[in-house]
Amino acid sequence: MKPVLSLAIGLLFLLLSSVPVATGTWPLLRDVTLLWQDNSNREGNLWDMAGAVAVKGDRVFAVGESETTAGSGAFTVKAYNAKNGALLWESYYDREGDGWDSASDVVVEGDKVFVNGYTTTAAGDSAFTVRAYNAKNGKLLWQDNYDREGALTDVAWRAA
Repeated sequence: MKPVLSLAIGLLFLLLSSVPVATGTWPLLRDVTLLWQDNSNREGNLWDMAGAVAVKGDRVFAVGESETTAGSGAFTVKAYNAKNGALLWESYYDREGDGWDSASDVVVEGDKVFVNGYTTTAAGDSAFTVRAYNAKNGKLLWQDNYDREGALTDVAWRAA
């Protein structure tokens, strides 16, 4: 089979097998049952999006963005109990209050959660942003916003 066709079939299988149906099972993986899910709608009738997920021990960390009623986006981090999906803590960072802020990746090391992405500056530029949290309680340990002078966009998409 040609590599492109093989890749297309593999992606189609992944797509079809990861779409949950009303009964909590997946169409192509009938022996798999959904354990839990969270449908986040922070301020109602807007949109929230998860960009990355990390699992460490008994916790799941999801990061992304959450639209505010003011029309901006907040850098979003949520921690869940891996067993039952209970929300343990959440953090929203809307740097200037009128720009778009988004978390794009997450890494957990020991008792710390490191999240990177971008935030909008007062000048309308994008700043590379890193925030570190206590994994157990969500307390912000430190953060850094890097906006190189004269740069319109400073963004981090992945963490290691």
